[in-house]
Amino acid sequence: MENEHKLKRNIKLFYISSFFNKFIIWIPFLVLFATEEVGLSYTQYMATEIIFNICVLFLEVPTGVVSDLISRKLSWILGNAFLFFGAFLMIFFNSFWILLISQILWAFYKSFHSGSNQALVYDSLKIMGEEKKYTKILSNKNAIVSLSILISSLLAGFLVTFMNIRELFFIYPVFVFFSFISSLFLQEPVRKTEEQERKFFLQVKNSLLLLKNKTELIPLVFFMALVPAFTKSIFWLATPLLIRLNIPEAYWGNVHALNRAVGIIILMQVPIVISRFGSKKSLLVSLLIMCLGSLMLYLQIPVWAIMGFVMIINTRFVVSIFADNELNQYLPSGKRATILSLVSVISNFVFPIGALISTYIFDNSTYELSLTSIILIFILPIIIFARYVIKITQNEKF
Repeated sequence: MENEHKLKRNIKLFYISSFFNKFIIWIPFLVLFATEEVGLSYTQYMATEIIFNICVLFLEVPTGVVSDLISRKLSWILGNAFLFFGAFLMIFFNSFWILLISQILWAFYKSFHSGSNQALVYDSLKIMGEEKKYTKILSNKNAIVSLSILISSLLAGFLVTFMNIRELFFIYPVFVFFSFISSLFLQEPVRKTEEQERKFFLQVKNSLLLLKNKTELIPLVFFMALVPAFTKSIFWLATPLLIRLNIPEAYWGNVHALNRAVGIIILMQVPIVISRFGSKKSLLVSLLIMCLGSLMLYLQIPVWAIMGFVMIINTRFVVSIFADNELNQYLPSGKRATILSLVSVISNFVFPIGALISTYIFDNSTYELSLTSIILIFILPIIIFARYVIKITQNEKF
């Protein structure tokens, strides 16, 4: 067996990298800065988000194949390198083109990290015979991400009281640099040679054939893709929502911090909830909460509307952890990152469509109609696919 100490270190580095990479201190004020300081319209800003997702759409599978065929560790390191350059470029954010180039660099980061991180962790656990710990580790990782965003949001809300928002852009690259350094100490899990076919198109073909032969996994793949696309659309409505509710800018960081504080509490309980109530009940209740939260976003009462926002964003973690763990059980190591990348491809194909429609409606109509379009585009298909997802048993494996 490989050095167990080094494999366990992968888990710790997974946590460290997650914390540093998500310490995006300026995120609560990005849309405000882009529209008020730089002079972009909301449509222009969302255009960069859409281009980001289109780039990810084309990069996800190739980078997933790199992870499967060459090295999970290399994918992790390259992702952190692209993230650093993208974060550093944001220091000079004064035009649409700077933001666009930064978004493209972030697309490379997301593509190299998507699937490869989880695959490296799962492979490490599999070698140690501790796959059952994956759900807990994923919950811990998401809790750490929430803690990072909570601290950075509170710090941002405090710092903007006496410094310019632009100065916040200088802080984040320092954290990404430390994340990059930590990734150099990862241990590549040794996989079976037959799991590492050295042909790109053959790898993609075999991964797709795997899904073709197990058609019951296809709804799970689409379900996993649609949930983050929906919550991402809701997240980028946060700024219009806070403006609509007349929340002072000084409290925006606190709202994001509250969101993450709730997330930490929920994430620490996810393994316990799924173990106690079962996957089916946990999934159904989570979807019900997500739907209820969507309706609460229509309310003019700040407390209820913000509560709805928090419910949607954080319920995603429960749903995603359940679905991610479910899918991983059925995937051989040599195709794991490729298929997880395919999930992200679908998500990044669907999100731009919803974003284009909702952004156009928002700029030409009302917040309420924009919100309605997002709900119709995402919630209904999520519910349809969820019916099939709950039928998948945890005992069946490839």
